Amino acid sequence: MNLYNFLRATARKFTKKVKFTETVPVEPAPFIVTNHTGISAPAMFLLHYPAPLRTWSHYAFLDKKTTIFHLKNNVLKRRKAGFLLYPFARIFVSVIVWFFRQANPVPVWRGSKKIVDTLNISVETKLQGITQVVFPEKLDSNDISLVNPYLFRLNRGFVYAAKTYYEKTGKLLKFYPAYSCPSLSTVVIGEPVCYNPDYPIHEQKESVCQYLENKIHSLALTLPPHKIVLPVQK
Repeated sequence: MNLYNFLRATARKFTKKVKFTETVPVEPAPFIVTNHTGISAPAMFLLHYPAPLRTWSHYAFLDKKTTIFHLKNNVLKRRKAGFLLYPFARIFVSVIVWFFRQANPVPVWRGSKKIVDTLNISVETKLQGITQVVFPEKLDSNDISLVNPYLFRLNRGFVYAAKTYYEKTGKLLKFYPAYSCPSLSTVVIGEPVCYNPDYPIHEQKESVCQYLENKIHSLALTLPPHKIVLPVQK
């Protein structure tokens, strides 16, 4: 057992077990789309999901220089008095980069030609039978908006993974909506939506994401009253 797996197993013992509830049977190696909640939802999946998985994560966290830049300009500036945490970000940047490299995420090069690499890695991950989890809430612009009390509008780009998967394999990719609820230590996974190659990708991006946004909302409503955890305050 390497250090990462040892620390992961240790953290699992000291955190509350997460209940993963499926409203329908989930296929092997599903592609799961869930709310972000900040660090909570990724931790719930990385520590407690009962099968191998890779999370989609910003490429910046794989390099020290880009990690510092991303933390200062896209993460800490969204928080009140976040500038006070800048020194700590510099101190812990090596730990952050080490962790992300060990976690082996699907690196996301959004807004770059390298996004093609993201899509190809996603297809390879699916073919290897590994679950993928994406947290695509739109948080990195000045026009972030809630689509319901539980969720910010989703970035649409991840739907291209289904297009690439179809072009390479001739198979259809399904996206499973999930609502991650840290306060109840529960993740509810709902009925999937399937990519349809008969329609233009720009139409598919909208229809798939609107389905997922609505479904995540309805999944949240199936749970008892609970604290809603948003990644940022609107």
